[in-house]
Amino acid sequence: MRGNLTRYLLSKIAEEASEVAKEALKAQQFGLYEQYKHDGPDNYQRLISEIKDLCIVVDMLVQSESTYEVDITIEEEDTKKTKVMYYYDYSEKVRGKYDDSPSST
Repeated sequence: MRGNLTRYLLSKIAEEASEVAKEALKAQQFGLYEQYKHDGPDNYQRLISEIKDLCIVVDMLVQSESTYEVDITIEEEDTKKTKVMYYYDYSEKVRGKYDDSPSST
């Protein structure tokens, strides 16, 4: 029974992760605060909602398996943040150097 639940939760994690990706791409394309419907949530709210859903299902997997703890250390967090910002800076540098827009010569 537990194996079936594990497989199910893994598929739900993949599903939720794809929904996070979809909402992130919408926010990138249309802007964080664009609203699809006038009285509906904006893209930022939709993204956060999907991230929460993903975290909940990941927590369900952790609770059901209880093999590993998923405590994120300050060192792990700092390492990831440093890596993300390194590649952000690099992408900004490369984007400026290899801009695809036509030159105005």
